[in-house]
Amino acid sequence: MAKRKKTNYFYSIISVALVLFLLGFFGAALLFARQRVGTEQEHLNLMVELKDGADSADLVSLRPLLEKNDFVKEGTVKFVSKEEAHSQMIKQFPEEEVLLKDGPIPFYDSYSLNLKSDYLASDSVEMIRQKIKTNAAVSDVYIDESTLNEIAHSIEKIAYFALAMALMLIIVAITLIHNTIRLNLYSDRFTIKNMELVGASWGFISRPYIKKGVWNGFLSAVLALVMIATIWFFAQKTVPELNLLLKSPVLWGSTGALILLGVFISWLSTFYVVNKYLKMRLDDLY
Repeated sequence: MAKRKKTNYFYSIISVALVLFLLGFFGAALLFARQRVGTEQEHLNLMVELKDGADSADLVSLRPLLEKNDFVKEGTVKFVSKEEAHSQMIKQFPEEEVLLKDGPIPFYDSYSLNLKSDYLASDSVEMIRQKIKTNAAVSDVYIDESTLNEIAHSIEKIAYFALAMALMLIIVAITLIHNTIRLNLYSDRFTIKNMELVGASWGFISRPYIKKGVWNGFLSAVLALVMIATIWFFAQKTVPELNLLLKSPVLWGSTGALILLGVFISWLSTFYVVNKYLKMRLDDLY
């Protein structure tokens, strides 16, 4: 009987671990997708157009002023002369080369920079534009708003999809973990009831089962994390960008949340099942 009970607990730990693994794997995949979208956002150039005939002292001081802002991605501030911009336009539209070469240069000297993804919301970008435009050397500030809005829309869709999937997976996890624990404790239903009949309090009866459930939930969560880490170890050899996830505080927060979720669901389900058997009449246990 004891050997059978240990086997049941082993299968219970494996079953719960697999459920938590699916939940954790989905969370990691979603975090990676969000990170890639953020990287694409940061590739958008913010163009700071300079005034013709601006004071040279203002032009010299503008670059360090731009670089020290928190919203500017480090190392992305670059001076683009109007001749360089004209040459890039010719390369981009070779069919218009004759018109572009013969006509006047329709560009201004400018600074190109990238914003950090945290500052790429539409309202944040507008605030940044207005702040930069207060400089006496700046004529105007531009960014590809259509692409920016398209990326923002994609992020919004990802967020809604993630919320729906997360809720569904949590419901599935709770259901499967609860049923696994219920089946695991089914063989102990008479032991639980007999302890009550001889005078043991409900707290005394449920305490060892709850401790066991919490411990098994913790082991299941750790096993799920080991499986996720194993997959990540092999996957990052093919997709090196996965290493960037290690710098994300959200990843480590999700790791702790997965452990807490495994422990909490196991504790709650064990508490519910034990108390359910305690409330039942002896005849109902058969």
